[in-house]
Amino acid sequence: MARLHGALKARGYGGRDLEVYLARLMFCLFAEDTGIFPKDSFLGYIEASRPGGADLAERIARLFDVLNMPGEERSRRMHLSGELKRFRHVDGGPLSSRVAPADFDAGTRRILLDCAAFDWSAVSPAIFGAMFQEVMDPGQRRVAGPHHTGEGNILKLINPLFFRGLRDEFERVKTDPNALPVFHDRISKLEFLDPACGCGDFLITAYRELRLLEHDIIGMYALRCPEFANPPFTLK
Repeated sequence: MARLHGALKARGYGGRDLEVYLARLMFCLFAEDTGIFPKDSFLGYIEASRPGGADLAERIARLFDVLNMPGEERSRRMHLSGELKRFRHVDGGPLSSRVAPADFDAGTRRILLDCAAFDWSAVSPAIFGAMFQEVMDPGQRRVAGPHHTGEGNILKLINPLFFRGLRDEFERVKTDPNALPVFHDRISKLEFLDPACGCGDFLITAYRELRLLEHDIIGMYALRCPEFANPPFTLK
């Protein structure tokens, strides 16, 4: 991704457009390896472009439009190609704004194919913040002040604030067949706010820690509370 960033920037494509464009590409790479999109769907979509890359920018722009297209609108688009119908609607801000398309040639197409061939399911989303920070323009960083906080420092904050207390409570109720479901229900309704959210690493890490706690709760259902073998709640 750093090679792709450098190659596109050398061709005169930069600023916010480049940052948003790379974030969208990275989402697609991650989505096809984690079950959000069908396996290798994005790789196959890129491979179907011309070897010289002349049509790749147009194909990617079309894909971004379709990802931002709700299901009811898709159902009215009778001539939407089958290869595009494979990609589900992605709700939220990352795809809603317009960015100028990048220009590709055979070399940048090859780099993107290399990125798509990599197994992104093995990559923690927590690294994305560091990657985005590295590709930001140094002048922009000095003015706006964005700074990536590593996972170790995030845990130093959220453990004493939230998770140490939740873990202590779990230890107290884990063998109680009446109290454990009540505790499970309570954590399923917790809400977390990061008022200085950038790439979302604080929220990603907090969600992961909640899921790890829920896995331990579900394990206790099976061990201690057979009447709750099918857990009544799950985190959303």
